[in-house]
Parts: sequence; structure tokens; C-alpha cells
Amino acid sequence: MFTPNSPHIALGLNGVEIITNSSSSHHELRNPDRRLSLIKNATQKSGEIYLYSNSSGCDADRLLFDGASLIVVNGECVAQGSQFNTSDVEVVTAVCDLEAVRAKRASSSRNQQAVRAPSYQRIDVDFPLSANSLDLSISPTPSRPVFYHKPVSHNSIIEL
Repeated sequence: MFTPNSPHIALGLNGVEIITNSSSSHHELRNPDRRLSLIKNATQKSGEIYLYSNSSGCDADRLLFDGASLIVVNGECVAQGSQFNTSDVEVVTAVCDLEAVRAKRASSSRNQQAVRAPSYQRIDVDFPLSANSLDLSISPTPSRPVFYHKPVSHNSIIEL
């Protein structure tokens, strides 16, 4: 996602609907906003489910990882992990609609580029992706606002 010729472009044009990114992005001021903006814009444009998993904690040297893992569907955040979590493990889940991704892609003029996209090996499996793929009572997770801690100016610090 963070390179000029990001792999998610060719993968999406080849039909991949769920993109995963296991990352260790260290904390910088306003970096979570930049990260979210890149992911939202990319998935809005190409129609994708993007699972962004970020490390949390310290690397025992000088780097701090802020966590704040995300699940974004077609440009909308549907789940977010906490920022600066101290738990050993944090699981972020959402119910996502693959048909919403396919509908988004069908409504765009991406077909000419998709024809020229590189082909990726497919592995067919004989099991469903959900426990009961015919259960229409399960709704996708609605979008939600994203929360990040804001930098505090030195003027707003209260001395006790």
C-alpha cells in the first residue's frame, strides 16, 4: 500500500477481494492518519477489503509500534484495534460482504486494465468461507469513525 506500484493494484485487478498487510509501522506523529488515508483512498478506488495488522509495543531498542490495526471495506473503516495497546494479543474482527466489493468493481471502468493485469495462481478449496454461507440474517459490520490519540501541545499540559 505504501509504495508507488503497490501490489494491491495488480492483485485487485486480477480478482483478489481481500488484501492483507501484516506490518510493523513504528509510531510517528500523524502517521496513523496518513496510513488510514492511504488505505481508505486505495480501497475506495479499487474496491477491496483491506486487513491491516500493525505491531504494538516496543522492539526493546528505540522503536515504538502503535498498533491501531484496521479493517477497511471499499473506503470505509469497519473495525479498528486500539492504539498503544499493552495486551499480548488483540483480535480485530468484522463481517464483510464480498458482494459489496464485487458490486463496487462492476460499477467502475476497470475492465480494460484488468485484462492486462498479471495473472496469479488460484487455489480452489471445497469449503465455505463462513460457517453458514446461506444465513442472510448476518449483516455486514457498519462503518465507524476512526479514533487516534492526538498530539498534545506544551501549552495544554496542566501542572499539578
